[in-house]
Amino acid sequence: MTLSDLISISMTLGTGIIIFANIILINVIAYYRDEKDSLSLYGISFLIFGAAWILYIGRVFGFINAPIAFAALLFYLGMLSYYVASCQFLKKRPNIYFLSAFVISYLIIYWSPGASDSMSLRSYAQTLMTSVVYGYFAFIFYKAFRNSNNFGHIICVVAHTIILISEAFRLYLLIDKIEPILALGFLVVAHTIAIILNSVGIMTAFSFAHYKAIRNLSKQDSLTGLLNRRGFFSLYQNKSTRYKEVAVISCDIDYFKTINDNHGHIYGDQVLEKIALQLKQHTKAHFSKESLVARWGGEEFVIALFDSSINQANLIANALRESIYHNQYQINGQNFNLSLSFGVAHQAIEDVEIEDIINQSDQALYHAKSNGRNQVSCHSELSLSS
Repeated sequence: MTLSDLISISMTLGTGIIIFANIILINVIAYYRDEKDSLSLYGISFLIFGAAWILYIGRVFGFINAPIAFAALLFYLGMLSYYVASCQFLKKRPNIYFLSAFVISYLIIYWSPGASDSMSLRSYAQTLMTSVVYGYFAFIFYKAFRNSNNFGHIICVVAHTIILISEAFRLYLLIDKIEPILALGFLVVAHTIAIILNSVGIMTAFSFAHYKAIRNLSKQDSLTGLLNRRGFFSLYQNKSTRYKEVAVISCDIDYFKTINDNHGHIYGDQVLEKIALQLKQHTKAHFSKESLVARWGGEEFVIALFDSSINQANLIANALRESIYHNQYQINGQNFNLSLSFGVAHQAIEDVEIEDIINQSDQALYHAKSNGRNQVSCHSELSLSS
C-alpha cells in the first residue's frame, strides 16, 4: 500500500470519528434543548454521510464491493436529511421543487439507460450536483443571518463555501485527470474542515437563539407579551437619545379587583390580555412615530410616545378611553364592558428622568380615578390648578 493510500485512509478514519463525535454532541445538546427534531435529523444526516464515506472508500481500496448507485443513494439521502434538518432549524418550509429536482437528478445520473460505473460523466455530474446543493445551503444560511444577525449562521455559510471550493478543485482534478487518490485526499480534508465548522456554526446558532430567547423573556411580560418594567427601561434608554421630548400615558383598568373577585383570576387574566392587545394595536395605528407599550404591574399599563406633544398624547389617551369604553368584550360566552382611567405627562427628555415622568403620569392617573374614573387627566393641568 502506497503512502498516499495510508494518508487517505487515515484522513477518512478521522472524518468518520468527527462525524460520529458530532452525532454524540448534537444528541446530547438535543436532550437539553427544545429543538430536538431538527437536531435529531442533523444526527441522522451525519450518520448517513458516514456510511456513504465508508462505502466510497471501500470501493476505492477494494474491501467493499457495493454498487456505486447504492453508495450514491446514501450520499444523496444524507444531503436530503441535512437539507430538511436545516429547513426545520431555520423555521423554513422545505422547497418541494428543490427536493423533486434532487431526486430526479439522482435517478438520471445513476439509473438512466447507459449509466456506467466509470469515473467520467458520472463524476462530473456528481460534482455539479454537490456544488448546487451546498451552494443552496450557503444561500439559505446567509438569508437566515440577514434576518436574525445570528453569527452561527455565518459560520455555516463559511463551511458550505469551503465545500463549494473543494468541489470546484475536484472538477479541475477530474478534467486534468489527476490521480484520483489525491482528489479524494483533498476532498476528505476539505469536508472534514467543513463538517467541524458547520457543527460549530449549528451549536453557535442554537446557543445564540437560546440566549436571545432568555433575554427577551426577561424583558417581556409573560401574560400579555408586552414589555415589562425592565424591558421598558432598557428600550427607553436605547431610543430616547434620538428624540427631544416624550409623553407618557399611564392607564389602569377600573374596578379590576371586582372583576377578579366576581369571576376569578383566570377570567381577569383574559381581560388583561384583551386590553393589552388593544392598547398595543391602537397605539401603533394612531401614532406614526416610535412608541413603547408596557405592563407596569397588576392592571396598570404605561405607554411612551417619543416626540409627541402633550396635545397629541391627550388625543391618543382619549381615543383609547373611548374605544375601550364603547367596545363590547366577550370571554367564555359572557359579554361585558370595561373602562380605563388615564394619566398623561409630558417633558423634554434632557430635563427629566423617565422615572420622574412616569411618577407625574401616575399622579394624573390617581387624580382621574379619584374623580370618577373613565377619564383622562393631564399632569400639566394639575400643576396649573395647584
